[in-house]
Amino acid sequence: MASEALLALLARANIVGALAVLAILAVRLPIRRVFGAGAAYRLWLIAPLAMATAALPARTVTLLVTPAPTGDLPPTTSEEIVGAFAAAVLPNFDAAGFTLMVWAAGAAACLAALVVSQVAFQRSLGRLKPDAGRLRSDLAGFGPVLLGVLRPRVVLPADFEARFSPDEREVVLAHEQAHQSAGDHLVNAAAALIRCACWFNPLAHLAVRSLRLDQELACDATVIARHPERRRSYAEAMLKAQFHAVAAPLACHWPGQGSHPLKRRIALLQAELPSRGRRAAGLAGVALLAMSSAAAAWAAQPPRVVTKLVNAQGEAIAPTPPVSERGRELGRGLIEAIDEGYPDAIRRLVDAGADVNRYVPGDGTPLVVAARLGDVQTARLLMARGAAVDRAAPGDGSPLITAAAHGRLDMVKLLVGSGAKVNQYVPFDETPLINAARHGDLAVVGYLIDHGADPNLAVPSNNLPGEMRSPLSMAADPAVAQYLRSRGARR
Repeated sequence: MASEALLALLARANIVGALAVLAILAVRLPIRRVFGAGAAYRLWLIAPLAMATAALPARTVTLLVTPAPTGDLPPTTSEEIVGAFAAAVLPNFDAAGFTLMVWAAGAAACLAALVVSQVAFQRSLGRLKPDAGRLRSDLAGFGPVLLGVLRPRVVLPADFEARFSPDEREVVLAHEQAHQSAGDHLVNAAAALIRCACWFNPLAHLAVRSLRLDQELACDATVIARHPERRRSYAEAMLKAQFHAVAAPLACHWPGQGSHPLKRRIALLQAELPSRGRRAAGLAGVALLAMSSAAAAWAAQPPRVVTKLVNAQGEAIAPTPPVSERGRELGRGLIEAIDEGYPDAIRRLVDAGADVNRYVPGDGTPLVVAARLGDVQTARLLMARGAAVDRAAPGDGSPLITAAAHGRLDMVKLLVGSGAKVNQYVPFDETPLINAARHGDLAVVGYLIDHGADPNLAVPSNNLPGEMRSPLSMAADPAVAQYLRSRGARR
């Protein structure tokens, strides 16, 4: 089912993403110390890349299968019959569909909360007016913000010039420009959407918070690399900027929330930056690690098995096309035409693509109806067009059971000669020999035993709990019972 496939895809992506997040959390601090904050920040690309590759089609394994001849089809098992009967009469609870509905409701709620939070944040900035390519707020007391996804613009507070010195203003604007040049506004939007899709996964929420911190540290490192002489001004600008009381899911607000991240950022400003060569090596290593992780995520998927039908010589043969809805409807009409005895209509329906194995409870299949009527000509036509000789029709037997139950010797001979199983058991309908014995047709009983029917085969009746029926116990005629004993029947 589509819901089961989608649920499996969602689960696989979350498992792969969770493993990637745990790996990133384990190595991001050593990577930052050795190769710089930029390399640690770019480690977070590994998680969505691995999740995306895990959703790609798995490798394909081709399985060569030689189908059994039409006359040697295995009978439908009693478990399959009972399962099909239960599916038809009992309510079918789609657990996968229900789980997907719960996931979709949670994702929608998370997205709604994101929108509400973003709107609240933008309102907290006050009224915004264009100002030399940027936006100016009529409120004071907050740090600069890079706002927007498709058209990001820097928002400055009303007291920007009064609160920050010229050197501080320069590094503050350089910080926002670094965010925009790196595409951090797009990263934040993608992270917010992934967080909504993975709302049930606690590692997704932890990953986004850690990503935002690494994003700010990488931006700090970029600015300091370009303005190494402005470390003091940069640190003082951080201390002067105010924290936002309202979270911004999409904006790059400056600086990060919380005193602990701020202390960490100021401490890193005092540390020596890795050399340019080391930073380049770090980025190259992260790229190699990302590609390796994506390849591993794809290779870890179970292969997709494709069955290819071949003949005994190993040559490919075309599979039987699936029955269309129109074919199923024509199959119902075919059953009615056979039952009414209209040979011309039967031929036209078969030629038009009617499903020759259509099962209608209470009527059976086309071949079952033909067997009941003893219509050998129609049975030959149906089998030539693919009718399964042992297709079970719960409540209506099977073609051979029905023919035996109605004493259709010619039909019994045709079906047995075409490979029908003489000991086939269908719950509620027993076996061909039991039905022949019940009908009292000595010729059919003898023919079935001569062709392998077991006179001692007892099966559950399913009509009365615990009752077992055998040909001898169901023999309605003393002559049939005597004959069965002469052929070895003991019960």
